[in-house]
Amino acid sequence: TLGVGACTATWVTAAALLTATALREASRARRALCLAPAVLCAATPAPLLGIAVLTVGSAWGPLTWLRDSAAAVSLIWALRFGAWPLLALTFSVRRLPRSPLWAAALTPRTAPARWLRVHAPLLLPALALSWGLVYALAVAEYEATLLVSPPGQTYLAVTVVNEAHYGQGHVLVGFVALQLLVLAAPALTAGVGLWAWRRVARWRKHT
Repeated sequence: TLGVGACTATWVTAAALLTATALREASRARRALCLAPAVLCAATPAPLLGIAVLTVGSAWGPLTWLRDSAAAVSLIWALRFGAWPLLALTFSVRRLPRSPLWAAALTPRTAPARWLRVHAPLLLPALALSWGLVYALAVAEYEATLLVSPPGQTYLAVTVVNEAHYGQGHVLVGFVALQLLVLAAPALTAGVGLWAWRRVARWRKHT
């Protein structure tokens, strides 16, 4: 669950960032046309999305492998929750201040280097929010995950709901605690990494 959720949050956020960047100078009508499918998927009931993914994976030859892999779960999570990072990043990219971007364009750096030095710090809060939102919603998703989970793979949200109906109390408490830990793992990792980075920076400053 943690690995699939993290991978899904990463590629969905990256795709949302690329789309938002491409739509920065687009007209309002074009932005609405591009954002509408994502919002429509987010508004569609989870079981219908799950059935749609299974139907496409069964009916179209090149996608039959989808039914038996974690890619189906990742895809259903992206369809369900991809609208939120797309909306957040579209708003954030359009709100970027122009002056530092114009100044950066005059430097001899390459485009990726300019992006990392100027755009990335300005967009970091929106990127972190988008990633964390997709991750948290994905690892807690139950209805569509139950439908598209491939044979032999069990996801934590499905296990928690099953234990709530058929399991024993102490086992359920353990799984709920595990799910909370999985939800908090990225934030804990980021916090430890930031603390370590500050310690190293402070040590270098005094040496």
